[in-house]
This record gives sequence, structure tokens and C-alpha cells, in this order.
Amino acid sequence: MAHDDHFHCYNKAGVRKDTFKRSQPGSPDLTFYSLKKDLADLVARAGGRASLKVLGTTPTGRGGRDILHLRLGKNSKTVRPKALFIGGVHAREWLGVSYTYLIAEWLVDHYPAAAPASDAERIAQDLLDNFHIDFVPMLNPDGHEYSVTTSRLWRKNSPSGDPRFSSSPSLIGDLGVQAGAPESIDLNRNFATPNRASVIAAGPNGVWSDLLKSDMNAGKSIAFETKALQDLMTAEKYQLVVDHHSFGCWFLPAPGDTAAPSPARFDTFAVLAKALLDSQAAKNPTTRPGTPDTYTRMQSARFYATLYPARFPTGFALMPGATDDFAYSLTKPPGQTLAFTIELPPMEYAGSPGFAPGELIIRPVFKSVLATSLALVKHCKNAAPTTADFDRFKVVP
Repeated sequence: MAHDDHFHCYNKAGVRKDTFKRSQPGSPDLTFYSLKKDLADLVARAGGRASLKVLGTTPTGRGGRDILHLRLGKNSKTVRPKALFIGGVHAREWLGVSYTYLIAEWLVDHYPAAAPASDAERIAQDLLDNFHIDFVPMLNPDGHEYSVTTSRLWRKNSPSGDPRFSSSPSLIGDLGVQAGAPESIDLNRNFATPNRASVIAAGPNGVWSDLLKSDMNAGKSIAFETKALQDLMTAEKYQLVVDHHSFGCWFLPAPGDTAAPSPARFDTFAVLAKALLDSQAAKNPTTRPGTPDTYTRMQSARFYATLYPARFPTGFALMPGATDDFAYSLTKPPGQTLAFTIELPPMEYAGSPGFAPGELIIRPVFKSVLATSLALVKHCKNAAPTTADFDRFKVVP
């Protein structure tokens, strides 16, 4: 079976380990490649329209891995609207890393050398000439490495203090229940959002986790990875922030840590995004053969209450400290930055591969979601986009 080449495993010093495979009972062998090497190669062929920086390096005792920040755009010194795409906040959600990288790869590889000769080239040229588009494909490199080498369903950042954790590929045990590493942090509950403390204090009715029976392990202080991304978002003042998770086919507008409705503009974008996602997914099914991935549009605050209604029969299951909530709250009044989370396929259904789909799902997911990502960038400053504005992107990929 042919392997897709963008399930990324971050290796020390950018070393590419093409032959490293991970095997686990009940799941396929997967090949991993160095994200750092792929990003460097992308910059090299971008013709001056890309730059790669290290957003931060995690503490040595926890892994010492770089958090990489890619910027695409024609001229970094020119003031243009800015968008940010994020992946890999939760360690086990590998598909978000691959998808975030592939958006950047598509834009670079479709930028025309001369006059654009196709719709795809015209779109890529427009976006790279008129926007700055940033990517943090793997916010959580230490947790990601742990999910690769040791515990496939690890969610948080580095399980520091666990002697079985290795910074190089090996299968040396399984930490199992994450409560066994209380010093590790769920990064998507750790952002300094206005209501984070009060949501955590609300207890089980405000937060949730399968393993801990709550999601209160959000850390007593800001995690290194969280702080690095917060600083970037605060400095850049993005018009659009999209965080990619998996699995479940959800399009989630902020806010998620308050029961207040999303701004009307967010709902407009959500309606348009869902329609385009469903249209493209019907052409690129990624779950059961012949079954398209149908997205659910839902405000982040209603996510858990909708997904698990029996556990939260009386109201919201708020999510404290999420990425999109931080972006949402940065402006005054809040909500001037479009802030969304996309839960990528596969859908949740009986027998679903869940967080461990095969590699061959990557390209169908990419083809089903890309048009929406590009439309969000193009219209991030549009006060009232229309169906026609989004439908124009159906020509890609």
C-alpha cells in the first residue's frame, strides 16, 4: 500500500527518518517524516514568498523541540490582512498537523511562475500577494512525539517526569491513563481566556474529560507552548485564526467559554463554511465508502452538551481556555478576529478509526476542506460574505 508522505513525526535536529515505522495492535503501520525538513524544503522552493522561524523551543527536560512558525506572503514588510492556521495542539490528533502543512504546500506549489493559467493558480497568487498567512502546524511537538513513540492516545504536552518517555522513536511502554502524569497539560484548556478560571471552578458541569471525568487539568500556570502561541497572536493581531483538531466533522465558532451566542458575523461564516465543507466532502468521502462526511455547525460553547447530551442535560458544557476563545477575546470589543475550530474527519460512528485513521485518509480530508480554508482567508475582512463568494472556491483542489 502506498504511503502518503505527510504524517509528520518531528525528530531531533531535523533528521528525516523515512524508515521509522510504528506498529500497534489493531492499527496499521504508519510512516512518519520530519515536519522541520518538509517546511524547510517548502521555503526553499517558495521563491522568497515564505519564511520559517522557531516560535520557541520547549524546555530541555521536556523534550527540547522547536515549535515552528511558517509565514507565506509576497512581502513580509507590507501591511496586509493576516490569517493563522494551527495544528497539533492535542498530541494524538495527527491529522491536524498534516492538514495544516498541506494548506501551505498547496499555496506554494500553485503560485504561478508567470501569468496564472488555471483557477487554482489565480487563487494562490491572489492570496499570497494580498495576505500574510501564518502556520503553526505542530504546537505540541513533545506531546506529539510521545503519542508516536509510547502512548498513541496521549492528548497533552510532555509527560515530564515519566522515565519511559523518550525523545527518539521507540516503543518503551504505555503511560495509559493521563492522570498518571498530572504535571502535563491539555494545551487547549490552558489559554488565558477571560472566563477560563470561572469555567474550571464550575466543576464537572462546566468541563469534561473521558479519562479524568472532568477537564480541570488545565495547568496552574501557562504552559510553554500555550504562551508561545499567545504571544504570537497578541503581536500579530490576526483577522482570522483557525485551529484544526480531529475527529468528528464539526465547524465550531467561538466563543466556547461563555453561553453567550456567537457574533452574527461568525454565524454567517459558519453557515457558508458548512455548506462548502459538505459539498466538497461529498466528492471526497473519508469515512465509509460512499458516505460523505456531513459537518455539524455548532458554537463551541454547545459542543460537549450536543455531543454528550445525557451528561449535560441542563445546559452548556463550557470549554475553558481554548485557542479560538483566546483569539476571540483579543480585540475590544471581542469577536473582531474570526476565530474557529474545525474538527476534521472522520465522522464519529460505530467502528470509526477515531484518532488513528490510516494514512490514506489524508488526501481526501485535504481535498474536502481546502476550499473552505482558502475562502475564509479571502473573506476574513468581509463584513457580509455570500454563498457565491464561497462557491467560487469549489474549483480547488
